[in-house]
Parts: sequence; structure tokens; C-alpha cells
Amino acid sequence: MGKQSLQQNYVDEAVSAILSSSMEDRAFSLRELSRKSGVKLTRLGDVLRRGKPMTIGELEDIATALGLVPWKVLRQAETGEEQNLTVENHDYVSVPDSNLDPRYYDVAAYDPGIDIEAEQEGMMEEP
Repeated sequence: MGKQSLQQNYVDEAVSAILSSSMEDRAFSLRELSRKSGVKLTRLGDVLRRGKPMTIGELEDIATALGLVPWKVLRQAETGEEQNLTVENHDYVSVPDSNLDPRYYDVAAYDPGIDIEAEQEGMMEEP
């Protein structure tokens, strides 16, 4: 039984386009981006020029090398909404739950292993 390759969908295409555009804006060659990201040159060509889907790890490595926030790249690819994709204050904290108390954002940044929801529940029970 042969290995089936993944099919690229619209999000894959949008992520590739965003990263390729950013690479061109920064005047990076594929070789330079490969060196900075740690992603092999042939693999970069596959995902950025030949439309092959990339892994989340590759997205993170490539986006970071370009000075972009990986989750912002993915969000823009999914929604099509233009946004600032570069690193800003508190971008290192990704909080998917909008109901999470903002007092705990920095706690997650300093100790990524902490259970923020449990901490928040404990805080709610205090008088």
C-alpha cells in the first residue's frame, strides 16, 4: 500500500501565500529562510512554492524566522482578515478561552505548565 500525500486546502494555500509574501517583503531568499528557520531548503520550496501542506511545527519555525506570530498567520489564513502579524506585547500568550480572567494571562506566560482555569476557579471561591 503506497503512502498517500496530504491534499492542500484553502487554509494551506493562504498560509503559504502569507509566508511567501512576508519572505518577499523582507527580501529573504529560500536559502536564507531555510538557514534562519531550520526547515530544509527543499521542504521550504515544497510548501511555499509547490503548494504542499506544512506541519504546525514548520509553520511555527518559518513564521518565527520571518518575525511573525504563527497563530496570527493561521488566523488570517482562516478568516482572510488583514492584521498585524508581527510580534506585539503579550503575543506570547495565546488564550483561546475568551471567558478567561485577564489577570491570569501573565501567569501563563511565566509558567506555561500552570492550569489557569483551576487557578481562576480557586480565585472565584475566595471571599
